Amino acid sequence: MSRYLSYEITFNRLKEEWLKYGKIIVAYDVDSTVLPFHDHESEDDYKVIHNLIHELNDLNCTLIVFTAAEERRWDGIKEKLKKINLPYHYFNQSPPEIPGLVTNGKVYANIYLDDRASLYASVDLLQKLIHEIKNTETVK
Repeated sequence: MSRYLSYEITFNRLKEEWLKYGKIIVAYDVDSTVLPFHDHESEDDYKVIHNLIHELNDLNCTLIVFTAAEERRWDGIKEKLKKINLPYHYFNQSPPEIPGLVTNGKVYANIYLDDRASLYASVDLLQKLIHEIKNTETVK
């Protein structure tokens, strides 16, 4: 069994990366993760994710929009993100400060927020991590 099927091991890895670098890199998807894609969805459905992204930004995390949307939609997506004031540092690209990365389509991140990739688990891990980091900082 993969060691990363363990919640505790996955959480500790993420926490160690945060403590080592003073931040983490979070990639987030757009459709049905931070913006409505289907008719039955509304922007209110994403308030928890929006708040989490703002909190990560306030804690100096690097934020990457990582979408499989067609390139012809990118300008519209960027406009929508600007309109709802959702921060990001890179759009479909890895941070240039990470050495040795191959640009093969997958961006580098410590964790991904995506409706197609265990969004609930990722949100839970990040909320727990933020809570611990904030409590650690207030103890210092």
